[in-house]
Amino acid sequence: MYPYFWCRTKGCDQYSKMINHDKMETEFKELLAGVQPTPSLLMLFKTMFADAYEMHMAQAQDRIKAFKQETIDLEKQITNLVERIMETTNQAVITAYEKKIDLLEKKRQIAFEKSNQNGSEKDTFKDLFELSFQFLANPCKIWESKRFDLQRLVLKLVFLEHLPYTRGEGFLNPKKSLPFNALEGFNSIECKMVHSERFELPTP
Repeated sequence: MYPYFWCRTKGCDQYSKMINHDKMETEFKELLAGVQPTPSLLMLFKTMFADAYEMHMAQAQDRIKAFKQETIDLEKQITNLVERIMETTNQAVITAYEKKIDLLEKKRQIAFEKSNQNGSEKDTFKDLFELSFQFLANPCKIWESKRFDLQRLVLKLVFLEHLPYTRGEGFLNPKKSLPFNALEGFNSIECKMVHSERFELPTP
């Protein structure tokens, strides 16, 4: 009915001493609330991430087009070599052409397979990342579910390691995961409007 935590670090002056569960839980919720991004910051991050995703998808489509064109070009080269084989009776030349065709055919097969790797086109940005952004938006809400498995998930996804805690000082220097570090970096950037004039000093 009155749960406590206790220190298990041998050699610590707080070893085996207990700390009230509710006190530590309250301090953790404050820590988690401080990690949670503001709605405007999350929207900015989401917009930038969506733009980067669209750019990546456009580049992927360009690569697919390039592989398709490479497949066509290789097929033309193979056809030309086959025609040359038909026109010659020199066995040494025929053997050389056949080796060349074999090499080109392997390249063509690779290019053809890469040109058909477009399964990601079916996955929209929302399909891939909506759940992730829901988590980033409100890890506190998930923690409040009181479900042990979800609370463990919050700890694993928000923090990189176990949280160090000191009696009287609380949680010290928590190491956050990359997404929350990135959001914190955005939040700490000081943004100002530039002057309407050019950046260089005005000249007479």
